[in-house]
Amino acid sequence: MSEIVENAPLPRALRALAQARRQLDDLEQAREDIEKYRDLLPYVLDRLLNVWRVIDTESRGRRPQAFSTWWLNQKDGNRSSVARLRNHELKANQQSAKQEKFFRGENSIRVLENGKVEAVRPDGTISPLLPDGTVDAGEMVWQKTRWEFIVPGLEGREAREVLELVYMKLKTEVLPEAERLVGKLPSVIE
Repeated sequence: MSEIVENAPLPRALRALAQARRQLDDLEQAREDIEKYRDLLPYVLDRLLNVWRVIDTESRGRRPQAFSTWWLNQKDGNRSSVARLRNHELKANQQSAKQEKFFRGENSIRVLENGKVEAVRPDGTISPLLPDGTVDAGEMVWQKTRWEFIVPGLEGREAREVLELVYMKLKTEVLPEAERLVGKLPSVIE
């Protein structure tokens, strides 16, 4: 990769993109660990934002008018959204995502019209209420963990999906266009 990076029109931006990819992968590996995920999320947002910052600094002095016009439009949309999320997480120390764990039980849970909850066993019989009024759902088996954003505009959207979309936009649209506009052929990153 170093040869590709060194021959690229914006080699530092290409390295910043690779760093963002590694941070995204680290974040996915931390999905089960609430504290680690919360610690990494603001830095993933910062690494994504860093790709725009590096394009900005690395292209200075080499920008044709077409680049300058295009670059003004980069301040809106994904770039400003990522900056707001990063500031929310890193500067304000507020959480923008929550973890949800999904489990599967041996019994199905049914909520009746009157609000009463029943546990239905696999054989179709109803599990009786426990002495404390709760329902025995049976053995629970973890299925998956998901992180979703809880900030306005992204509420309910899966964090991984949103972050991957931003990364792919940087990889397939923003950086290639920046490279094209500074007057050289686009580079490729695996």
